[in-house]
Amino acid sequence: MFKKKLKVISLLLAFILFNPIVKSQDFPYKPVRIIVPFAPGGVSDILGRVLAEKLTLLWKQPVIIENRSGAGGSLGADMVLKSTADGHTLLISDASVATTNPMLYPSAPKDFSCVISLARFGQILVSPAKSHINSIHDLLKTDKSKLALLNVASSGNGTSNHLVLEKFKASAKINMTHVPYKGAGQAIADLAGGQVDLMFTSAPLAQPLISIGKLKALAVTASNRMIGFEQIPTLNEAGLEGFEWISAQGLFAPTGTPAFILKKINSDISKIIMSSEMREKWIKMGLEFSENSPEQFSAWIHDETVAIKALILSGNIKLD
Repeated sequence: MFKKKLKVISLLLAFILFNPIVKSQDFPYKPVRIIVPFAPGGVSDILGRVLAEKLTLLWKQPVIIENRSGAGGSLGADMVLKSTADGHTLLISDASVATTNPMLYPSAPKDFSCVISLARFGQILVSPAKSHINSIHDLLKTDKSKLALLNVASSGNGTSNHLVLEKFKASAKINMTHVPYKGAGQAIADLAGGQVDLMFTSAPLAQPLISIGKLKALAVTASNRMIGFEQIPTLNEAGLEGFEWISAQGLFAPTGTPAFILKKINSDISKIIMSSEMREKWIKMGLEFSENSPEQFSAWIHDETVAIKALILSGNIKLD
């Protein structure tokens, strides 16, 4: 009996010592999938593809981006949470999949392992180039009955640009019509084409269209003017005192992913983003990055969830 127990213990020790999942220096030992839970063309998709190229070189394993959109990001997120918790399937997304969706979608996945906050940024309120709205002051001075007729696009119900719209409406004491799309790419394309009137969106999506004169930037949601967009006033400056909305893009893993794998991925991505080449790209896209641990990102997600819950309850925000 003793010899049998000793043999079992020896086998367990061998598994722990030689199983590649356990040894962080061997991660990754097969291709890595990064799920984008939105349609192509949004910020998650843009950042995911930039990082996938660099991580493929660093890890010497293919890093593949897969778009799995639906239910405000919940479908792709659920796919990740049901994957093996070994770091080889990850989620890159607006933080709303972890903060907002569980409150709005009863079946939304919960309790991700936080890996790293990739970027934080204010959003930009934009209108089509041919719009009669040329500034935030024009918008706020418009008769409220006419404002109610304006269509405001978002990348989907429950996403950050939907929630910032709701906060804006409450702060300005106005009403506008929310038009949810199935992704930011199509939403901003329709905005540039004049099919909708306004949209809160991220700098990486808005900047190219602003630069070629397809969109007009009216205001930013950050408390201070954004780097690279210093000419655009804040909503606080426009008269909505104390208004601030900061969005975040993050990388998440299935619950139960070993801490040392989370830390390795965190460390490797931090090194990539902190390089001079990538820092310049982040600044051009209007994004801010500061090194953060999985624990720090998790704490931020917790605090943001509390704040968003208060917004949803006070505004009685529900899915359209």
